[in-house]
Amino acid sequence: MRKVWLTVVSIVLAPFVAAVLLELFSLLLRPISLSFRFYGNLYGAYPKLMGWIFPIPSLLALSIAGGILLVSGLLLFVVARFRS
Repeated sequence: MRKVWLTVVSIVLAPFVAAVLLELFSLLLRPISLSFRFYGNLYGAYPKLMGWIFPIPSLLALSIAGGILLVSGLLLFVVARFRS
């Protein structure tokens, strides 16, 4: 009778013991998996973030380049008008 009782208890408790062991294993690996996830989130969106965080310097560089082109075009126009 005792052997049958021990077999029934072990069959009933085996899934719970397996679930606890799996959960402990998962808790041990969680810091490693979260660090990989954080690294991917950080560097995966880096170009997109730079576009959102720094739109002003890119607009500033574009406006400076446009201004230089405009001024050089005006200077060429003025020089061409005075030569003729």
